[in-house]
Amino acid sequence: MRIGPGAMVAAAFIGPGTVVTAATAGATSGGALLWAVGFSVIATLVLQDLAARSALATRLDLASLIRTISQAQWWRLPLLGLVVVALGVGNSAYQSGNLTGAGLGIAIALDVPVSLIVEPCRRNCRHAYFGQSLRLAGEVLGAVGRFNGRCFRGPGDCLVS
Repeated sequence: MRIGPGAMVAAAFIGPGTVVTAATAGATSGGALLWAVGFSVIATLVLQDLAARSALATRLDLASLIRTISQAQWWRLPLLGLVVVALGVGNSAYQSGNLTGAGLGIAIALDVPVSLIVEPCRRNCRHAYFGQSLRLAGEVLGAVGRFNGRCFRGPGDCLVS
């Protein structure tokens, strides 16, 4: 069996935290959030199509195109604001889902309250976000990721190092 680039991209974006968070949201809300799936698929298709067409027409990737467009003075601040907000909000939402899902997985595996796992991770990420302990945050989040990766292999592997 060969694994192509699509599987690699999916593995990079859909981790244990995403699976747990999505399953929990689906289980608690039923079909009420199904509209979000349709919206996100359509929005992704439209945005990816726009990025691809722009790249083909200008022979520039999206970052280079934004840099070129922002040479005009009046575009610079709105584009910078858009990029910063998109990256900040997008990354925060993505990592919040991952950490919540990871915390749920660890809490279930260890049979402890979720807040006991999620709260230290949240505090650690807040410190890293403000540049106070980036190395520690990397180590803690790496340990959480390794633990959840083992749990994905099977419940018996969670506590085996």
